[in-house]
Amino acid sequence: MQSAIPGLPPAPPLVPPLSLSPSPSSSDPPTSPRTPRRRIFTDADLAPWFRSEAYDHVQATILRLTAAVVGHPNEDECLESQATRTLVRFLRDARNRIAQVPLQTSPQRFGNKAFRDWLVGVDEAEPALQQELLSLAPDLPDPLRAAVGPDLRFHLLASFGSAPRLDYGTGHELSFVAFLVCLLRARVFREEDERALVVRVFAEYIETVREVQRVFRLEPAGSKGVWGLDDHQHLVYLFGAAQLVGHPTLRPSSILSSPSSLAAHARSYLLLSSILHIHTLKRGPFHEHSPLLHQIATTVPSFPKVAKGLWEMYRAEVLAKVPVVQHCRFGDVVLRWVDAETREELPSSGDGRAEGEEGEDGTDAVSAGSAGGNGAAQGITPAPWAASSPGSTVAPSVGSVRPLPPPSRLGLSTTTSSAAFACRQRPSTFPLPLTSDPAPGTTSFQPPPLFPSRAPSSSGGPADRRALSTVADQGGAAAASSPFGVLPRVGLGTSMLQERDAVLEAEADAQEAVGRSSGTRAPWAQ
Repeated sequence: MQSAIPGLPPAPPLVPPLSLSPSPSSSDPPTSPRTPRRRIFTDADLAPWFRSEAYDHVQATILRLTAAVVGHPNEDECLESQATRTLVRFLRDARNRIAQVPLQTSPQRFGNKAFRDWLVGVDEAEPALQQELLSLAPDLPDPLRAAVGPDLRFHLLASFGSAPRLDYGTGHELSFVAFLVCLLRARVFREEDERALVVRVFAEYIETVREVQRVFRLEPAGSKGVWGLDDHQHLVYLFGAAQLVGHPTLRPSSILSSPSSLAAHARSYLLLSSILHIHTLKRGPFHEHSPLLHQIATTVPSFPKVAKGLWEMYRAEVLAKVPVVQHCRFGDVVLRWVDAETREELPSSGDGRAEGEEGEDGTDAVSAGSAGGNGAAQGITPAPWAASSPGSTVAPSVGSVRPLPPPSRLGLSTTTSSAAFACRQRPSTFPLPLTSDPAPGTTSFQPPPLFPSRAPSSSGGPADRRALSTVADQGGAAAASSPFGVLPRVGLGTSMLQERDAVLEAEADAQEAVGRSSGTRAPWAQ
């Protein structure tokens, strides 16, 4: 199967079926099921990750699913196997159970803790789903049937969000892809099921997690604000752009249509349903809360170019970001931490950790314990500021708080670890300036000029302040070097500019009046 989208790699072969043959690094096949383990801890683990068999399987599956839906809306006829109907029914039942979970009324900073109760219910229903799905792969040997079970359970539960952190993001969306890879390798799904995996299964999954976000108000996991495409998903836009390739009337500019116009097509196309979902979650001008999507709509001429840019962006901003892929887990038979060519075990900066300690990042969605359990059951380390200090009178509960591992455990110095963390937190497409000779006791980091200074030029008139632009004008911090090419400045329109000028003029007059009455000058007039 070849990709019909120019610029995207040809669709690779279907992921290979599970095999009992051990890797060269082991002498025997796995003897008992084992929960998949974490292998990505620091930036040093990215190079092995890119060489891994698991990375190849994830990439291959995404490219094949993208190619399978080129030009096909959701309602197009496709093969719906028994496995497809089973998984869709499970996702729909999970969504219907959301309304049956009473929300907690206690004060909470974000996210309703009732999400954990709902996830416990999903966890309890998962064994029956797993048994039914694996029964549809009669050629799967019993040892592999047992070995794939922990992988299926972990990736499915992790795909709905993090119970400890009450958040959801692209890493959880990636977990659902890993769940589908497991089923494809077990041959529960086959090549002829790939279109249905997008327009039936993935579409149902997206509706479920949207309802989760709407009801339980989960925090966006690692939201990048103006740097990011969306607070929660990415692949839904890639698949949706592929669906719209070759459409006779719809263009990328259709993204800017009114919500009522979008509603007419939202049931047919994943991308437009995602835009409509954004309108239900966010208020204000679209170019301000979703600048990158606005830039795509106003500057990218065709959906093949949109799909190409979204694929490149996904590889750079999701698959190549430690804060996202650190939550991937690797098992013994499905998504394996072995070299894709030699099948040798790959190194990891977490090598040497004791069994069960690989989840000490405080952000796991699910671990070997119950999905809705407490931090102790899941091996979750609290935030550093939550640990007890020498003078604290509150002692942590036994087993629920562990000290943070020393940097030596990862083979990195404190300075190196901090620098690596700082690099991971900023977008790869927006270089941050560093001073060459910082003053003693200060950091060398200098924040980038995201927002223009309020100080005008020497003339000091309101016209100078009106000339200043916002981040939305420029299309976001990453717009100048996005995968869609150099994106020009986006005008706000005459009426909006006039409204902004009036606001700035009134603000300037008010500040000057305050300065005259108090005998002081406005801040920008100092």
